Amino acid sequence: MASTMPNTAALSNSGDKTEKTLASSLGELVQASKNLPRRSNGVGSLRRSLAEIRRRAVDMRKYNKEGAKRNPYSKVHYLMMGKGITIEDMEDELRSIDVRPVGSDASAVVPGRRQAAGKAEKADGAGAFGDVGDYMAAQRHESILSAIEQSLSTSARDFDRFVSDNVSAEWKKSTRNVESALQSILKPAQQPQALAQGQAPQPQPHTGTFDKEKKTALAWRSRPSTNILSAQYTFGDVGKDAGSAVRANPNVSLALRRKFELYAQVVYNLNEARQAGHWYPICTVFADLAKHEMTTRAKQMHEAWMIVRDVCGEGDAEREEAKQRRVAGAGSANSASSTSASRPARLEERKFARAYTGEEAQLRQKIVARSRAYLEEQFLDHVTELYAKVAGGAAPASNAQKVQKFVELTRKGKNGKWKVENLTFVNLVPIWATLFYLMRAGCYDEALALVESNVDGFQKLERSFPLYMRAYCASAAHALPADLHGRLANEFNQYFRRLGAQKMDPYKYAVYKLIGRCDLARRDLPSVALTTEDWLWYHLGLVRESGSAGADVGAGSAGAVSAGSADSASSAGADGAFDGPLQPEIYRLADLQQAVVSLGASAFDGSRSNPLYLQVLLLTGQYERAVKHVFESSEMDAVHLAVGLAYYGLLRVAVSAGGAESTLGAPDAPAIRLMHVSAQGVASIDFPRLVGHYVRAFKLSDPRVAAEYLVQICMCQNTQNPELEKQQIAICQQAVRDLVLETREFVILLGRIDKSGSRVPGVVEKRRKLLCLDDSAAFLHNIAEKAARSAEQEGRPYDCILLYQLAEEYETVLATVNVLLGDFAAAADFRTPLGPVVQADRILGEANIVKLARRLLKMYSGSAEMLARTSASRRHTCDALLQLIDLFVDFTSSAPDLVDILARVKSLGLTPCSPDLSMDQIRAKADEFSALDEPLARCVPNMLIVQMSCISQLLYDLQQGIDAVRFDRLAGSQTNGSKDEKIRQLRLMSKYCMVYAGMVQYKMPQEVYRTLVSLEADV
Repeated sequence: MASTMPNTAALSNSGDKTEKTLASSLGELVQASKNLPRRSNGVGSLRRSLAEIRRRAVDMRKYNKEGAKRNPYSKVHYLMMGKGITIEDMEDELRSIDVRPVGSDASAVVPGRRQAAGKAEKADGAGAFGDVGDYMAAQRHESILSAIEQSLSTSARDFDRFVSDNVSAEWKKSTRNVESALQSILKPAQQPQALAQGQAPQPQPHTGTFDKEKKTALAWRSRPSTNILSAQYTFGDVGKDAGSAVRANPNVSLALRRKFELYAQVVYNLNEARQAGHWYPICTVFADLAKHEMTTRAKQMHEAWMIVRDVCGEGDAEREEAKQRRVAGAGSANSASSTSASRPARLEERKFARAYTGEEAQLRQKIVARSRAYLEEQFLDHVTELYAKVAGGAAPASNAQKVQKFVELTRKGKNGKWKVENLTFVNLVPIWATLFYLMRAGCYDEALALVESNVDGFQKLERSFPLYMRAYCASAAHALPADLHGRLANEFNQYFRRLGAQKMDPYKYAVYKLIGRCDLARRDLPSVALTTEDWLWYHLGLVRESGSAGADVGAGSAGAVSAGSADSASSAGADGAFDGPLQPEIYRLADLQQAVVSLGASAFDGSRSNPLYLQVLLLTGQYERAVKHVFESSEMDAVHLAVGLAYYGLLRVAVSAGGAESTLGAPDAPAIRLMHVSAQGVASIDFPRLVGHYVRAFKLSDPRVAAEYLVQICMCQNTQNPELEKQQIAICQQAVRDLVLETREFVILLGRIDKSGSRVPGVVEKRRKLLCLDDSAAFLHNIAEKAARSAEQEGRPYDCILLYQLAEEYETVLATVNVLLGDFAAAADFRTPLGPVVQADRILGEANIVKLARRLLKMYSGSAEMLARTSASRRHTCDALLQLIDLFVDFTSSAPDLVDILARVKSLGLTPCSPDLSMDQIRAKADEFSALDEPLARCVPNMLIVQMSCISQLLYDLQQGIDAVRFDRLAGSQTNGSKDEKIRQLRLMSKYCMVYAGMVQYKMPQEVYRTLVSLEADV
């Protein structure tokens, strides 16, 4: 340690020496900097007038001339000669410099101007430098204008900054208030699970205020677009594994395109039928289309459409119509009148809407009955197909024989033994199994015949069963009266409780439970192998919705099975007799729906070749969940299924509030829900966004088809919520307007107006009845005019012109055209020819506004109706702007007729362009400037430049003696005067033009007035 001390001291001493050396170097640099040359060395500035400077310069030059008596600057002359600098060369170079004010040369403005000013000879030194006084006056005037403009710019910036600060402060204050209010309602993000489980929040370590606010702050995101055609939203409740299937584009493959076109044709035919007030069998048509596809999904959709078809009654209506056609063809009026009494209810659009949205029990019972009938018919077809394979070419058999053969084939093993134990045989026939499957096939007459033909075969306890069976089959709802139901329940409790599950015939137990709805607390069937269809048919048989005692024992609110039924069953089993009145047992369609949802799709889609979850959802009346389930695999099928259900009113519609609830604290893109479920468990579909999500894939390629689909959103009549109907209609009309603006296919969608003023309707106008627009005026106001306003807000003036034209707002069309014409004329560049630009089909990628304005003026002039709906002032402004543009085109041509241009400027009467004017007339013209339409007023500066440029060039040509004859066409009091008189007239016109410009200079851009001053200097 001691050995290191000297080294440290040495390092310290060397550091001190280095610091002293640096300090001395810095001191020397400071002293040396004082000797550097500076901008001001104490020499006084020269303060001489321009006249004194000019006199001294002349005196200095005269000693260098030949013959001078003395030259006091000879030494300087020789000194500079020694360095290679000659005074004569410098003098020649200074004389060759043109020191006129910048911009005084008008050749850059006037086409064809000769560069002759630089070649003129200067008489003396003063003439070479020009009029210095005029130059300084122009500079002083320009400085004044610059100061004024700078003051205005500073004031504008200060005002904008003041407004921005105040608006930002108010916005931040409002944001803090809303955020604090929401934070007081919502739970902190770091404790959602603990609070949900009822746990006390854990204490957190102390952190700063900023960190605490940062943790509890809400994640603010912008609301998703209210435009249902926007690609900025997704369905948050749809499985992400759907992938590209959900976002399928019909144009990606030929097969998908073919399917898209077929389905679009069906939608078109549907709209045609709706518009004509006719019924359209949409389910049958879609079922036929799906039948021809050879895929598992197509087979599934075919079955789905057939289920909806049977529920809606399309098959009954078609059979009845065919029967009526046959009767009408036979010419039997009596038969026709006799069949009219048994005619089913006429199918029409939205027939079930009021009952379905109102949760009416009658409709639910109809859904149950139709679903059972569908399953029974499906099972009978399966039995018949199986019998045909086994029997071969045998004689036709009855339904009872087919069912008996089915029981033998499915319930017997290969060894000939029955797979099910404790079967009851009567005449070697398993009577209860055959009876069960006859009922399963819907053969109730054959089942009753089987029972009555084997009455002697029933035991003493079953003597009353034929009576129960007869009443059950005779009932349209397949329900026992209250008295028979009580007797059957008593027998069920006595027999099956005493016998036990191991010793009884399982099919006898199933038949008793099905007919008498006994012991609903235990709805399973032990020892009976049931397929998914069998299970669903059995549960549909237990469901009751009506309130009568016979049809529905135990009607009540939807819910679980009451505990009283289980208690009564227990007491009956213990005492051996039915003790007390039968307690009502509740099992409604809502209970079955809840059971299906709780099981989920995995319980019914076990077979990939035959998934059944969609069919189960439709058979149980869960149409909204069915649409959502189909959407996860095929968006196209889901949309058309929803359209078919909505056509009959079997789809509950819920309009999303814009997805605001999903934007709070959402780290992903804003998402909304396809299906909404209320607190009561009622599901509904966001039908507008479902259609919009599908349409946005082909809205640009097929706008006509997109419009046909969007019309379906208005299919919302006959509900019990008038506000929802209004909201649906408003969303549909807004979607149509968005489609018009995004596709810009105005002629296809909205139509056009021909030269005679008559309308040629487009797709949207043809469907105005389906859009709930009563007449043409409503269509023009709600679609075309509002779309035009939206385009105007988005800064799309060319779209505004077309939309306002379709809305028959001709005055607004002219106003918009005038603004565009004024913008074009005010931005004209005189350095390049305007002729090719005006003659082109498009200008800067948009329509040629000049050609469009000419066509519109011609159209309005040719139609008395259009002419009466436009003001004369608008037409005059448009015509004046077109004349101005023609004038500018001629001015920028290669050989402009300047005299004719001045004459046309005078004829327009916007600016003073005559030598025979008084100051009062000029002031009157300046006063008229404020009264001009804004598009015209914006063109006056360019018009003044054209006028002054023409005068300057004409004056120059006149002075040079070029084509003096053409000046006789100048408008003036002395058109045939002398050359001096014409020069005087031109200078008067220039003077009056500048006087007028000085009166309105603060209403024009500064560079315009600067150019005018430069042109005046040439004159």
